[in-house]
Amino acid sequence: MNIPPEFSRLGHCFLQDDYDWGVDNVTEWIKRALALTHLSAAGVQNLRNHLDELLAQSDNRALERTWWASGSVYGLRGGESVRNFLTEVRRLLDIVEIKGPLTEKAVSASQVAD
Repeated sequence: MNIPPEFSRLGHCFLQDDYDWGVDNVTEWIKRALALTHLSAAGVQNLRNHLDELLAQSDNRALERTWWASGSVYGLRGGESVRNFLTEVRRLLDIVEIKGPLTEKAVSASQVAD
């Protein structure tokens, strides 16, 4: 399966430093990871479409392989747990505010503020 960059980006936003907290607060960790993606509106739609396509499959092992291919540090085991997790990601994708891509100017401004 072709994995879109938005899905890989999401996977990488589950930060290792948050792991211990995140496994006990999965919904909040998902919200944080979604916000960290800084996807554009088109990127959010691509992620929605990909998740819809994934979750329409009946093969839970394919879901598990796809999640592992995202590069996430959050290692889910068992297809049903991956399905439940990705279902929650998809639900929250419609709720969490994702601020678009960071611009060089915005990064520079934040660096000056620090």
